[in-house]
Amino acid sequence: MSNLRDARTPSHGVDKVRDLMREVTYERRVVAFYDVLGWRSHIRRAGNNASDISLLRRLILKTARATRIEKGLDLRVSTFSDNVVISQLPGANTPQLLQQLAIWQLGAAINGFLMRGGVTIGDLVHEDEAVFGPALNRAYYLESKIAMYPRIVLDPLYMEGFGELGSLCTTEDSVCFINPFRLAFCEHLRGATSAPPEEFRKAGLPQPKGVYAQLSNELILSQVADALREQMKEPMTWKDFRKVMWLYDKVAKQVGWPLSDTIEHIPA
Repeated sequence: MSNLRDARTPSHGVDKVRDLMREVTYERRVVAFYDVLGWRSHIRRAGNNASDISLLRRLILKTARATRIEKGLDLRVSTFSDNVVISQLPGANTPQLLQQLAIWQLGAAINGFLMRGGVTIGDLVHEDEAVFGPALNRAYYLESKIAMYPRIVLDPLYMEGFGELGSLCTTEDSVCFINPFRLAFCEHLRGATSAPPEEFRKAGLPQPKGVYAQLSNELILSQVADALREQMKEPMTWKDFRKVMWLYDKVAKQVGWPLSDTIEHIPA
């Protein structure tokens, strides 16, 4: 389920046999699980178009490869289709992981992909060829049963373990979630420093062009609103339409755009 190697996993001959037979125990880790809303629709729209298929591939690879850049976080990542599992040891760096998730979430939305997920802390085995445990089950529960909308929710059982979150998160109806779709977060993003170019090359990623720094906070959110509005013009079920509408209205209010009641729902 992974496309990155855990350095502790043997890779040749008898070492793999020995690794298969060794006993393991759970490790306590912060676990983030997320997927992309409407992934099957994205695949259907891509069809056999190489450009669109490549866009889907890059969406998955960018997240996986970006974890190689984050120094000192002990990040591990596993992917299967649009399902992504990221874990790290809990501690002072946990807010940094959540902030990185927010950046990925905002960038994906601008490109028309909406992430939904859950973050928790608990027991997990996360290796190159295997990821499982109660913590992953819990994160999946948060994603599938609690998040509902395109948001990444934090487990209320472990709020203290996530550290100082500042203005990174929002709480609505007792659900706390990462919220990058705010002018304040865009301001923070515009001033963030990037890793050295060589780190991106090592990770197999192009060097960012500092696009966010060149835009106003309102223009960044307007790009999100535009991408969401285009999605809402496509045929979709009312259930999916409501999910996109939920986020669109939050963004539209901040940039002065008409709300979703001005957009006609086209049934799928």
